[in-house]
Amino acid sequence: MIDKLIYKLKVFLVTIGLVFVFVSCGKEEKKPDYLWPKEKFVEVMTEIQITETVIRLGIHRAQDSIILKDSLFAALFREMEVNRAVYDSNYNYYLKRPAEMEAIFDEVMVNLSERSALLKEKKESETE
Repeated sequence: MIDKLIYKLKVFLVTIGLVFVFVSCGKEEKKPDYLWPKEKFVEVMTEIQITETVIRLGIHRAQDSIILKDSLFAALFREMEVNRAVYDSNYNYYLKRPAEMEAIFDEVMVNLSERSALLKEKKESETE
């Protein structure tokens, strides 16, 4: 009798476990309306990295670096036809998803490497 009860308990626990697995796998997270396609976010992040490098290297020196930084980022967002607040929302969305953010940064690094190689080739061809 105890063996029957233990068997039924095991079957019950396995059934409950399977239900939880199927229910949790079936739910797909609804993405927010403001979320850009991944490719667009990667492109914006690539341009932001380039802009930050320009600022850090002091390529466009100005007396007030805060104004310069703000104006460069404002120009970047205007050129790419994006909004800073929406960018921040996208950034925070991916920041909460480290695996996705890492993949995005990997793509950004590939973009930067490709652009660097193109600039190097252009510079070499100009010196010849």
